[in-house]
Amino acid sequence: IPVDTIKQRARENPAGHGERDALARALMWWFKHEHFQWVNNAPCEHCGSGGTTNQGAERATPAEKTFWAGSAEIYKCSDC
Repeated sequence: IPVDTIKQRARENPAGHGERDALARALMWWFKHEHFQWVNNAPCEHCGSGGTTNQGAERATPAEKTFWAGSAEIYKCSDC
């Protein structure tokens, strides 16, 4: 999370709110417009194709659990 950038945006655009509210609004804006990315089908990790289909969900791997995931969506590539 680019904390310094978010703090600067909050200072530049207080919009009549207190410092804490301006910081929360700047954080939400960053998450929605710069961090989050909507995808209908996840791209293939091997070939990059968007031709994947959802196969359901499984328990998160130990690596995924380090990011607080409880489950992970599983996709199958139709190209590779």
